Amino acid sequence: MFISGLCFAQSDTSYYYYTKDNHQTIKDSAYAFVKFYKQGDVWHGKDYYVKTGKLKSEGNYADSSVKTPLGLFNNYSEGGKLDNVSTYTNGKPVEITFYYEGGNKKSWISFDEKGVKQQKGWDENGKEIEKYVVMQSARFKKGEDAWNKYLKKNTNGNVALDAGAPPGEYKVEVVFKVGRDGYITNAKAILIPAKCRACANEALRVINESDKWEPAIFQNKPADYWAGQPFTFVVPEEKKKKG
Repeated sequence: MFISGLCFAQSDTSYYYYTKDNHQTIKDSAYAFVKFYKQGDVWHGKDYYVKTGKLKSEGNYADSSVKTPLGLFNNYSEGGKLDNVSTYTNGKPVEITFYYEGGNKKSWISFDEKGVKQQKGWDENGKEIEKYVVMQSARFKKGEDAWNKYLKKNTNGNVALDAGAPPGEYKVEVVFKVGRDGYITNAKAILIPAKCRACANEALRVINESDKWEPAIFQNKPADYWAGQPFTFVVPEEKKKKG
């Protein structure tokens, strides 16, 4: 399964280390790692659980950046059972089939350029469950437009100017968890402008003061969800001169 981490190359073999929520990390604090190597025209990757050493995932990538998965990926639980088989085209998921521990099919979901196309689920006896939701992202209760309006209304766009930052753009990126109860926690800035730390503080304030969200759904149940939100603060040349 596609992950993002730190790469350590050794000739034609490299390693990526990542946390349980797929954030990059170092070897000593990794939940899992992927070992990948050149195999013909692609890079073949094998993920392993650090604690048990068991196989977590296996599949091919387009290049050594490990950012473009190709074809079939077999993904396994920590107990060593097949959890799901994912299919990718040009780095994007096409379909995923999930399995019960006993091997029976649990659910299936397909995607197109607009997102989720179809999804189905079955009980352990193979009977289809009506209106089954395999996965659904967390979302602001009143929708994306309402979220954008909230950001625009509540973000102090002059924070960089007030902080005395020189003319230019100051980009901040915040990641945060939407819990199963819909509340935001664990917000942190992963991109902080060197000349405007106040910008990061403002972005974090806005995220942390957000109203409750609709939680994500995974396998027909509420689930934790990690989201990201970019911010851009601007100090125009003319305003700086006037100031």
